[in-house]
Amino acid sequence: MSESLFWSLAPDILRLHRQNASALVATGSQIHDAALVNLDGLYYMWLENDGDAPSQPQPGILLIEDEEERARISWIATARTVHKKDSVYRRAAEALRRRFQSNRENQACLVELSPQQGRLTIDNTQDFTISPHDLMRALYPANERMKSFAL
Repeated sequence: MSESLFWSLAPDILRLHRQNASALVATGSQIHDAALVNLDGLYYMWLENDGDAPSQPQPGILLIEDEEERARISWIATARTVHKKDSVYRRAAEALRRRFQSNRENQACLVELSPQQGRLTIDNTQDFTISPHDLMRALYPANERMKSFAL
């Protein structure tokens, strides 16, 4: 993706992640409404039923859409259960608590979605392929700038 195209799309990517956009996650034969956060390019969400959580890493699809349906991101991702002993568990659980002011830790299972390949659709007329790298650049532009200075 060209730099000029990326920087024209980055505000839409950022807006979808900053606002309370609706999200759906499909893993296996299950589809879930999702309240999720993104940490370092990975998505985290609570699944209400432990039986729905993937026991092994498996393919999943994530759809994030704004309320006006002006912009949508869809990802093919790998889903895995995050166990309480995993180092990222506490950080992801706290981020979910802060963003949604609720604690579902005792009633739900934490799932991590690692995006592999994505599409950004704007106004149902423009469709762009995006990568996990594009996601990181849009969500964490300061990190990108720091890396360029280090080179």
